[in-house]
Amino acid sequence: MLDPETGLDPPEIKLRPANGMEAADYLLPGYWVWARVIEHMAQVGYDTNNMYMFGYDWRLGFPDIERRDSGFSKLKFSVEVLHHATGQKVVIAAHSMGGPLLLHFFNWAESSLGGNGGDSWVNDHVHAVIGIGSTWLGTPKAVSACLSGEMRDTAHFGPLQGYLVDNFFSKAQRRRLFHSWGSIGSLLPVGGNGVWGDDKSAPDDFAGADLNFTAGRTVRFDNGTWMTMDETMNLLQHDPVASRFFRTYSFGGALTPGARDDMRRWGNPLETPLPRARNLTIYCLYGVGKNTERAYHYSSVPTSGGNGGGVMMNTINTHVHAAAGNVTSGVQDTNGDGTVPLVSLGYMCVDGWPNHPELNPSGIRVVTKEYKHNPFVLDLRGGQATGDHVDIMGNAQLLADVLHIATGHEENFHPSIVSNVEEIARRVKLPKAEGN
Repeated sequence: MLDPETGLDPPEIKLRPANGMEAADYLLPGYWVWARVIEHMAQVGYDTNNMYMFGYDWRLGFPDIERRDSGFSKLKFSVEVLHHATGQKVVIAAHSMGGPLLLHFFNWAESSLGGNGGDSWVNDHVHAVIGIGSTWLGTPKAVSACLSGEMRDTAHFGPLQGYLVDNFFSKAQRRRLFHSWGSIGSLLPVGGNGVWGDDKSAPDDFAGADLNFTAGRTVRFDNGTWMTMDETMNLLQHDPVASRFFRTYSFGGALTPGARDDMRRWGNPLETPLPRARNLTIYCLYGVGKNTERAYHYSSVPTSGGNGGGVMMNTINTHVHAAAGNVTSGVQDTNGDGTVPLVSLGYMCVDGWPNHPELNPSGIRVVTKEYKHNPFVLDLRGGQATGDHVDIMGNAQLLADVLHIATGHEENFHPSIVSNVEEIARRVKLPKAEGN
């Protein structure tokens, strides 16, 4: 647990990230994360002389990675060394939260407030970005973690599991832990109701959804009231502890003049445009077809604010089930990769950056490939065709695609969209840029 006030080390305790490939090859013995990617890269000649793993403390807020550990300075230097040593621009692969973290880093690297590399640093040093399951627009999973220390993983515990977990590590303790991690703020949804829907509908509502099941009602209560994403974020902003996230990040949905001078906005692709790197290509790779948490039913009744909303909720009401609304144990699911909803995985990739020049002023090429979740039931990690948020790092086709990009054989990479993400994107209603 980090210091809840500063987001840095608690008194007399220091914990630092590992360095090198072992920083993220395995989470636990036998539970790989980047290991499969590293192994495949090694098979085509890569080693630690031409491949670098950015190990950082993922608990920290983005600005604190530099403030405490000089993390971005080290990353910028490493990119420049690789570029100089190989004579080629680098390819950067980022997974999950690493997507918005990379956007923040690009702005930091070029800004006089950070690395002072100038407006052409990204274009001069980076050939391509591979975003794997990137949380470009956040995930509702972070909302429930902040509200009550819960998420679908805990809500779906059986009675015995739930009893044991809550007795050894209660919801209140989990909530305090999550609030101490500045990184949780970077996962909170951005764009408000324009991206996540209002009390009438949401861009990613399933066909025929009525008001009882619109995902735009992010949090519902037993008395029939609800809160949209805007109202839920407003509730968090006025929470004495969670309000720290709003001093570190910005969650708006409109391009903001002067955003490059405000580091709170650097990881939000709706508020800060891509760098002027006309020769860069962004590859968006992510899984689809797996139930992903999107909205929640809470048992306590709010007292003020929002649509009857107010004080912090007690717990997800695990007794709520509705097959017609894809609700199980108080959690409403939508399409995604099991952790990140499709609207966050894909909106920027198929519409936000390609079709909104104000968000992509240099016309950076953006290519999307979706991987249908087709797990092998006898493999605990889903097998070679999984689309799960983490397990996709072992998806055979994704590994081949990463190699094609990294080795300069991008002609062998074939984009593919197998979901309705383009239809969802057309329903997103971004507000006009400030000043327009």
